Amino acid sequence: MDFNEETQKLGGNAVIRYALLLLGLLIFLLSQGILTWKSTSARDAAGQVEAVQYKIALLEKEKADSDSADDKKEYSEEIKGLKENDMEKVRMEAAEENVDSKTGIWLWSMARLKGIGIMCLGLLVIAGTGGSHEKIGALIALGLLVTRM
Repeated sequence: MDFNEETQKLGGNAVIRYALLLLGLLIFLLSQGILTWKSTSARDAAGQVEAVQYKIALLEKEKADSDSADDKKEYSEEIKGLKENDMEKVRMEAAEENVDSKTGIWLWSMARLKGIGIMCLGLLVIAGTGGSHEKIGALIALGLLVTRM
């Protein structure tokens, strides 16, 4: 078996050489997207709680600045409604999102690491079987990937 035949068996085909790299990239991007979505939804729910608290603070300020007893009563009822209804609902949603953001985070973190590992393996295959320009590019990319981990 000569060198060219051995190279063909190891992944001389360009599709095979880049398949591992692209598979690893797909797994990495999917898991990173899910992790980002989970943390963003938890922060968004916490922001909704702060928005209701801000609305209550504004109404209390308007109530303090108001001279009319009817306006003060109206503001008091609106504040009471916000505290009883909206605040409880928003706090429950925030707690649910917080729990949901932590559910499965280990699995998606491991999937992210698997994606990085498969990308590294793909880059090693490219560095081992590709042309000279592919080898240089794969080794540079592998070095950047390893130093960023």
